[in-house]
Amino acid sequence: MNKQDEKKRVTPKMRFPEFQMELGWRKDDLGNLFTERKEKGYPNLPLLSLTEQNGIIPQAETNRKNNSSLDKSKYLRVCYGDIAYNTMRMWEGRSAFVNMEGIVSPAYTICTPKNNINSFFYSYYFKLPNLISEFHRYSQGLVKDTLNLKFDKFAQISVGVPLKSEEQQKIADCLSSIDELINFREQKLAALKQHKKGLMQQLFPSHNDLQASKQASKQASKQASKQASKQAIVYPKLRFPQFKDCKGWEVVRISDLLVEKKRPVKLENETEYCLVTVKRRHGGITLREVAKGKEIKVQSQFRVFTDDFLISKRQIVHCACGVLPEELDGSIVSNEYSVLNVKENVNITFFNYFCHQPIVEKSFLDCSSGIVIEKMLFKLDEWMKQEFYFPKNPKEQQAIADCLSSLDKLINEENEQIGRLKDHKKGLMQQLFPKIQ
Repeated sequence: MNKQDEKKRVTPKMRFPEFQMELGWRKDDLGNLFTERKEKGYPNLPLLSLTEQNGIIPQAETNRKNNSSLDKSKYLRVCYGDIAYNTMRMWEGRSAFVNMEGIVSPAYTICTPKNNINSFFYSYYFKLPNLISEFHRYSQGLVKDTLNLKFDKFAQISVGVPLKSEEQQKIADCLSSIDELINFREQKLAALKQHKKGLMQQLFPSHNDLQASKQASKQASKQASKQASKQAIVYPKLRFPQFKDCKGWEVVRISDLLVEKKRPVKLENETEYCLVTVKRRHGGITLREVAKGKEIKVQSQFRVFTDDFLISKRQIVHCACGVLPEELDGSIVSNEYSVLNVKENVNITFFNYFCHQPIVEKSFLDCSSGIVIEKMLFKLDEWMKQEFYFPKNPKEQQAIADCLSSLDKLINEENEQIGRLKDHKKGLMQQLFPKIQ
């Protein structure tokens, strides 16, 4: 091999043993590897759509509204083995391997592999960050919303080509096997979340009776409705055996369960403080930043401790509330947060799950004022007056909390496993595909 040929070759950092003695990959333009498929006039073929998570799938299986034209005569035919990419979004890496025949919107560009080119292999190659950067560089348009990568520009981009089709297949099979594991884990995760959702619907009683009581109270005297509310008792659909003969859940006010706490902090200029934030949709409480007192713009700060229940006054409409974990004990929050403690015989972990109920989440919105949802402000005093069914037995609270906590542990473990698999795949791809200079 002469020096000129050597310059045209690139070698990945990692190669499977059977290919380690092979020559490096040759450089070539995508136009020499793919042709553009422009076949139209197949309106009877199934309509397909490109999704972020699942690649090319029937449009009917997506959760998207079908905005396709009634006239499908100009839609593009795709065949097994093609690669379809979103012409306006290829700079974001929106492409996928086609595993079925059908038609797609004219907004896609269809690439058909030439001889000895494994399109499944290149469907992974096209997800590399450095190659996506090239897609961005070759896209035309003044702003992001108008950027497009037509096939003639796509064809000019250089990539590496393994000399043996077997090496292409080996890499594709390896990455595909990891994708199968990720998919399995994601299905398991979805099943766990669905199980938890269904379990909560069974473990927490319906509030229909309470709502009916409140409606009836509008026609009765205030004293009579108050008495009826106190006497209201319900039983969950599912109850742990040890509590089946116990008294049902009773109507209580939030003020019967929680008390507000205010612990003002005088900030010292050179002292470092941990500031926390509450994530939306019950996402938990996390460290926002560590800053010196002189760097904190809002001087009105309050100390929070383990098992405090925090509510973001401006984000509670998005369910931004939760329990402060032990590792963030002693942190501070601004007056944009309400800090509460549970009263005697109230389990804080159970109360946190209690707040996941749709009826409680609705109360967050009902007790907030404002026209624009992002600017609504929570009225704590009003919320403290809200009534809900609640188990008075601390042991029952604990049993429910333990059950749901064990499920959350499994959910978190699955999330971590998926994260590790994705990180492994990402690192492997960086090793298996060479960079093109």
